[in-house]
Amino acid sequence: APMLRLLLPRYRTHQIKNELEKTDHGQLGKLRLLVFGLRSVMVAFNRRRLLARALRLASRGTLVISDRYPTTTVGLVDSPQLDLAYLNKSGLLIRLLARLERKLYQQIPPPDIAVRLHVPLELVVERNATRHQKAREPEKYVRERHNRWVAPDFQGTRLLDLNGQQGLMDTLHAAKQGVWNSLQTSGRALKASQTQSPYHSGWPSRNTWNH
Repeated sequence: APMLRLLLPRYRTHQIKNELEKTDHGQLGKLRLLVFGLRSVMVAFNRRRLLARALRLASRGTLVISDRYPTTTVGLVDSPQLDLAYLNKSGLLIRLLARLERKLYQQIPPPDIAVRLHVPLELVVERNATRHQKAREPEKYVRERHNRWVAPDFQGTRLLDLNGQQGLMDTLHAAKQGVWNSLQTSGRALKASQTQSPYHSGWPSRNTWNH
C-alpha cells in the first residue's frame, strides 16, 4: 500500500470518493476508476494474506498486536472501498472488482480484542500538526476522515474503549490493563472448558489487536 500511494498519489481513497460524490461517473474517467478498483483489490488481497499469517502465529500462542484492523463495512478505514451504491453505473468490470474486494475482506477473521481510542477533532488536528513532515497528513484530509468516522462493527470481538485525550503513558497503561484483563478472562474460560472436556488440547487463538 505505501508503494501504491507513492506511485499513484492521485488514486487515494478519499480523493476518488470526493470525485464520485461531486461528478457523474462518466466524467470521472473509466481508466481512472478501473485503476482505483484494481488498487483496492490488491490492497485487500495483501491484507488477507498478512492477517492469515498473523492468525497462524496466534494459533501457536504468539500474542499478535496490530495498530489497525480491517472490517467488512464499506467505507471504513482499512476496509472495503468499492461501494456498489456509487458504482452501479460504472460498468461490469468495476462491479466485479467491488464484489471480489468485499469477498476478500469477508474471509478475514475478526480480532479477539479491539482497543478503540476516542479523540476529539481539534486534538487530532493538533497532534497531526506535530508529526514528522513525511508522516503528516493535510489538515483538510484529517478533518474529513474524522467527520466520516463510524465505529467499526467487529462481530464476536471484545471492545475496549479508551479516552485518547489523556497522556501517552496513561493511555498505554489503560490499554495494557484492559488487554491483560481480557486475557485473564480467556484463561479462566479455557480452564473451564478443559475441565468439562478431557479431549480439549492446546490454547485457543489469542489474536489480540490494538485498533
